Amino acid sequence: MRKASVLVSVVVAALVAVFNVSPAFALAPSAVIDSGGWSAGLAHDDRYIYNSLLAQSQVIRIDPASNQIVDTFTLPAGSQPYEMTIVDGYLYTANFWNMSNTAPGTISRINLATGEVVGAWATLSNGFKAEWITSNSTEIFVSGGGGSGNIARIPINDPSSVTQLTSPYAWTSDIVVSGNYLYIAGASNTQGGVIRVNLTDNTIDPQWALAGTKIIGIAISGDNLFVGKFASNTVAKIRTSDGQVLATSTAITSFPWLMNVSGGVIYVSQLNGDVSTVDANDLTVLGNPYVTPLAGNMVYDSLAFKGSLWVSSYQPNDKVYRYDLVNVPTVTPATQAPANAVVGQPFSTSPLTATNFMTEVSYSIYPDLPAGLTLNPSTGEISGTPLEESAVTTYTIRATGTDFETVTVTFGVDASGSSGPVLPNTGVNSGVGAASAAMATLLALTGIAALVVVRRKRVVSAKK
Repeated sequence: MRKASVLVSVVVAALVAVFNVSPAFALAPSAVIDSGGWSAGLAHDDRYIYNSLLAQSQVIRIDPASNQIVDTFTLPAGSQPYEMTIVDGYLYTANFWNMSNTAPGTISRINLATGEVVGAWATLSNGFKAEWITSNSTEIFVSGGGGSGNIARIPINDPSSVTQLTSPYAWTSDIVVSGNYLYIAGASNTQGGVIRVNLTDNTIDPQWALAGTKIIGIAISGDNLFVGKFASNTVAKIRTSDGQVLATSTAITSFPWLMNVSGGVIYVSQLNGDVSTVDANDLTVLGNPYVTPLAGNMVYDSLAFKGSLWVSSYQPNDKVYRYDLVNVPTVTPATQAPANAVVGQPFSTSPLTATNFMTEVSYSIYPDLPAGLTLNPSTGEISGTPLEESAVTTYTIRATGTDFETVTVTFGVDASGSSGPVLPNTGVNSGVGAASAAMATLLALTGIAALVVVRRKRVVSAKK
């Protein structure tokens, strides 16, 4: 069986190399979850998968350990949540509201720890069809679909202070943020391209890249954007520094809808029920399609997370599919529990090894390390000389590249010269203890006296 598998791999490689044929991998699902509604956007935290149910105005939480729905969060009736983003334990949904041109767009917030739902955490202007959403650590960014063509910035600590910008296109779609710039796909049939917003002064460059090209999906990895060109069924790679198109793929099976990048692979969901894969380096089409086509259904979103590809499908088959992947991003060791550090003594942990990340990986840590210790952002190693005591704490190190993975390190900082806990005096053998203490004192005094005598003798002999 192993020989047959190797032979198939060799044949597939030969077809791609010689005939430029993109093989249909047709990966079969390892699990199928009945979402119970119109499955739309997908998101994840470090543990769960979340799927928005558009027609039902709900968000479901799926536990990958059991492939079961473990929680359902209900939003105000008619909200129609599309895309989602997660920041610091809160999930935010962009609510479409029936494409009505008079209803105000809203953003809902779900506390993932308590389950509390704030239906209208932020309210946008009338006619703003909140559909696409992304975030950084301080702001939520929203793009208005449904013909409203608006862009919104919402401070996480003050959702009442909404800044709305006017898009140059009648219809905008997917949205990503990187550094000081916001990148938005223009999806109008007669206009399009990639819009770039400078977050320093809110200036908009309406024709930053691919002007005149209808785009729905957009993803970012390192210094490159990846966008789906709707008319030609292709994927383009754009350099963020200057908007230059670096490469364009050959055609995939259908309209490129939403995309995500993980482990050097772009996963492209398509409205015809396919998910194709494209090499993020040179845009070679790898799997066309990559998963078993969901014939007769529309694939809305796909999400690569911890070794699996999750696919949401709707109309009429409202389900979430899970596919097991290979060559996924990993970081090792996953956990470390070194002996406690000691104040005033050098301390270090093992460097981390990241594999299957397309770009260089950088490391960050939470919570802050004790004074005197630092994290090497290139190796993930903690080192230094601690300056103060600290309780045993579990620190989370996040590796960020094309995707992100987290590992943990647990340790404390002991006092200098600490030799373990002091045992309490129980009173047992107290006489022996007193005698021992007296003997120690006598020996100490005797030693001092002897030392004085020796020193005196040396002084006398020196005079001679």
